[in-house]
Amino acid sequence: MRTKGTGSIFQRGTRWYVAYYDTNMRQRQESAKTDSKRVAEELLRKRLAEVEAGIPVDEVKKLRYEDIKELVIVDYRNNKKKGLEKDEEGKDYIWGFEHLDPFFKDMLVKNISTSLLNQFVTKRYAEKASSGTINRNLSLLRRMMHLAEREGKLNTAPFFPMQKEDNVREGFVEREQFVGLLAKLPEHLRTYVTFLYYTGCRTTAAKLITWSQVEVVGEKVYLNLKGTQNKTGKMLKLPLPMEIASVLRKQFRQDNVAVFNTRNLRKEWDKVRGGVIVNGKVKGGILMHDLRRSGVRNLIRSGVPQSVAMKISGHKTASVFERYNIISTDDIDAAMQAVENKNSGSLMEAAQKKQVEVGIKCKSIAV
Repeated sequence: MRTKGTGSIFQRGTRWYVAYYDTNMRQRQESAKTDSKRVAEELLRKRLAEVEAGIPVDEVKKLRYEDIKELVIVDYRNNKKKGLEKDEEGKDYIWGFEHLDPFFKDMLVKNISTSLLNQFVTKRYAEKASSGTINRNLSLLRRMMHLAEREGKLNTAPFFPMQKEDNVREGFVEREQFVGLLAKLPEHLRTYVTFLYYTGCRTTAAKLITWSQVEVVGEKVYLNLKGTQNKTGKMLKLPLPMEIASVLRKQFRQDNVAVFNTRNLRKEWDKVRGGVIVNGKVKGGILMHDLRRSGVRNLIRSGVPQSVAMKISGHKTASVFERYNIISTDDIDAAMQAVENKNSGSLMEAAQKKQVEVGIKCKSIAV
């Protein structure tokens, strides 16, 4: 016998059912859809926890993927988070929807289990997605479910099988390679792409820079980057390289219009970046994000202190910055050459010479 108020389980045929009172003190009976008594007990505990938390049972049972997707869109919009864009139909879009939507479309949230998430991971690996990309997909879905929890629409989220990320890209673009790529791009995109290569600025942040942020002081042209654009939370007055400044001086200024023209950027970039075509999409080659890595590396190579380089590139923490500060074979060669020059000569030859000197000295003592 159960204590009053703790619900009950019972069988009809081979199937187990659960019975309990909801938040409105109405008795509910629900099939556990299982022949296992243990699974039925787990469902009952879950339903009782939802009642205890004051979560309407009907709402939990009807909550769908599209409902929690709307929660994360509203969260991005209200908190002015980066990453909220418009798709081709003008609808709000966050990167990752294109992978989550086909798999979870119209699915009841209560059916999204760890087992199902593992199936999603398997599917993404079959599509040649990297561990990092899969983790970004899972993180977005986890955010949706946590928002539903916070609003009392969901009791608990399942465990998310995050993947070990051992696929860190080490892509960067050397000067000659960049010049060749730039020559193939339409002229209206060159200023924007060159700005990314000089500064390591994030692509989305650079797109949001407007003419009202441009300041001309004598021969210098400055960009007053907002805290939301450089990710540090503080305003940054950034002097522009002369070749970019000279182009901007010739352009027509409109205060609420974007400085950089990025029309057909993705389409044009795919034409020149290299890589291979898989299912109609370009895979591999030079990524836009490689320009950010290259910008960081260029700053450090030029002798810019890390703290200053981080402000320019918009990196908030040193640990993240270090992942972008890519070291190439040429860097290592130059470092080893510098160490060798400092030691001025072969260490092993010097050691051999020292051994001979010590040997002679020992012999003279023995005599």
